[in-house]
Amino acid sequence: MSDNNERPYSSWASRCYFKGKIPKEITIEYTPWLPYDEDKLTYYGKSKFYPEEKPFTIYYNPNDEQVSEERWVDEGVTRRQEALDALPESSWRTFTIKPKQILEKYRWKSPEGRPIGIVIPIGNSAIIYPSIYPYNKDKVLTIEMFLDENDNLTIDEHFKWEDEYSKNMPMN
Repeated sequence: MSDNNERPYSSWASRCYFKGKIPKEITIEYTPWLPYDEDKLTYYGKSKFYPEEKPFTIYYNPNDEQVSEERWVDEGVTRRQEALDALPESSWRTFTIKPKQILEKYRWKSPEGRPIGIVIPIGNSAIIYPSIYPYNKDKVLTIEMFLDENDNLTIDEHFKWEDEYSKNMPMN
């Protein structure tokens, strides 16, 4: 979703990169939270964007005091974290991912498409050819988790080449 107002909940995102030893499991702790607009207004305050010749934004904390962007963000993060810390233990849920089991599903498999092979720079552009030896190229497995408005957690897995070749790329 491109517009922040469409998000049913605020999102807390993180990434894990494994180089070397992969853990047996990762436990994620989560809780349902406020709708995005309510969260922003409650913990950060308001912001008003002026799209004039030289665009600028004015920030107001929840007490309607005008503050700098840095202070607006710092105080908003602090207020939200204090509210999260005050939630009872019973409101938190956990979900465990077993990376080794997930990776095993993709062992000896290749993603769809072809990875980039040779890139020949020419000025500000380049000629790009697909890889002749795709099995030597890096693959990426992305696991996305979504919490819907009914507090159900769903998981999507995306397996792709790190640098995927596209037919829309310039070729000689």
